[in-house]
Amino acid sequence: MISYQTANSKTRLKAIDLSIETFKPNMALQFTSLFSAQNQKHMFLALDGDKVVSMVNYYPSKITLDGLQFKVGSVGSVCTHIDYRGQNIASELLLKAEQAMRKEMIDFTIISGGGGIYERFGARDVGYNHEYLISKESFPQNNSYLIRDYQSADFDKVYALYKKEQYRYLRTKKEFKQLLSSQRVADTYCTYPMCVIEKNGTVVGYVIFNYYSEASDLWIKEFAGNRKDFYQAIHHILSQYNKSSIHMVVPLNDSLNRLFNTKPHKIITQEASLKVIHEASFISKINQHFMRCQAPFTLEISNEIYLLKGQNKELYLTNEALLKLVFSG
Repeated sequence: MISYQTANSKTRLKAIDLSIETFKPNMALQFTSLFSAQNQKHMFLALDGDKVVSMVNYYPSKITLDGLQFKVGSVGSVCTHIDYRGQNIASELLLKAEQAMRKEMIDFTIISGGGGIYERFGARDVGYNHEYLISKESFPQNNSYLIRDYQSADFDKVYALYKKEQYRYLRTKKEFKQLLSSQRVADTYCTYPMCVIEKNGTVVGYVIFNYYSEASDLWIKEFAGNRKDFYQAIHHILSQYNKSSIHMVVPLNDSLNRLFNTKPHKIITQEASLKVIHEASFISKINQHFMRCQAPFTLEISNEIYLLKGQNKELYLTNEALLKLVFSG
């Protein structure tokens, strides 16, 4: 008989083993926050006797979107043992995780996956980002920049750059340092080098890559810092890593879009599923945004239907329409 519970010191380790069996050997090294003992109350498990057969995990954190703070639950490593699939066990765990997130006043959840179980849950793959693939010859050659490997002595400068980002997770120094370490644990097919960009002896940016040795392009996993300096340094970066083009996803409102001065390779979503969890809190923050922008709109909810009011007009929005409006523009 299947029982449901949050993780404890013993079942947490069994859950990690299930994740490793389902996905890849280094899951525990790459998802240290999600699987930490401090987060085990956010690890929702299904057990058959003492065997962990399914799990849904989330990590609560805060993000700032242009100065507006939201509390989010990042869901990851959702999996079910092959012998127990097709019984809606993970779906039940998702609902239990949602109840816990609602109690924590989490505004919305971000799930690393789309369709299927997540769509039935009410999450949608939305967003509007530009994915670029641009050849090295498109960028200016500028020798004013030094590109070098990140060193531990750079941490404070890198963290300061991260904190200036307009859209980011609100991470403490400890969380940021842990993330820098865990997200750069190599896979068998890919490594994650990190460099800093210096100009006149000052660190003006940092870049983390997805480096595929056989590929001709260089994937940008994460970037922070001055956009103009980054643009000017790209040719140098590609030369240093022996790649012929840069591959990068840029949010719609990022000034890099203007600097690239080329049509997007394609329009993509957030490549994650999103769902509003605590409607009242989420709506309150959207209305705060309207007030700050002096936009003549207000958002309300009634019987799970959202109502956008403004300029003597009213627009009724389903959950999916609201997600598209907020996260896709």
